[in-house]
Amino acid sequence: MTNTTNSVQGVPRGVVEGVEDDATYQRRVTNTSDIYELPPQGTMIVEDEEPEVVHVLPGDGWHALFEDGHHEPLVCWVVMDHGGTYGVVPQEDGTIDVNKSAFSKEGFKRYERINNG
Repeated sequence: MTNTTNSVQGVPRGVVEGVEDDATYQRRVTNTSDIYELPPQGTMIVEDEEPEVVHVLPGDGWHALFEDGHHEPLVCWVVMDHGGTYGVVPQEDGTIDVNKSAFSKEGFKRYERINNG
């Protein structure tokens, strides 16, 4: 099925706008979209919302290291819809907020995998 300006077509008959349909002698328009890539290949731009969390993965064995030498175990890794990732540590009050990254905490230095065994 293809959504067109005038109706839903069962079988797409092309992507050129304003095509005369030989079978019905009606003018139809097929909606198309650009490739979802960075310019110059595509021109589609997402403008509707802030990035969103799409996956949450376990943070087993990973820690956030800080400039003062202390480290905090990651609760999880967050994957955003744009492809970015970041680690999450518990907040000061013990709650977990997947919208707050460990690297946004003051003194964050890097992530590091620490073997506990």
